[in-house]
Amino acid sequence: RLNAQGKIIRIDYFDENAERALIAEAIEEFGVKINILHGRIEFIKKKPVGVLYISLNGDPDNTRDALKFIRDNAGKTEVIRDA
Repeated sequence: RLNAQGKIIRIDYFDENAERALIAEAIEEFGVKINILHGRIEFIKKKPVGVLYISLNGDPDNTRDALKFIRDNAGKTEVIRDA
């Protein structure tokens, strides 16, 4: 059972987004707390493909804006648990 607090989000990265500091950007811009729960990057035909599971906490408006920012800049996102 996962004890992380807040929203649990799966992020799939493709190509150049797999190497971008997207989580650091979201923390800095929106003042949210993000905890990396699991992640990996693999190379398929020399192109990076990654998956990252995070928990997202903070002010509700800031977490909403941070999630939108991540969605707009990552390949694909899925909210696993909405707390």
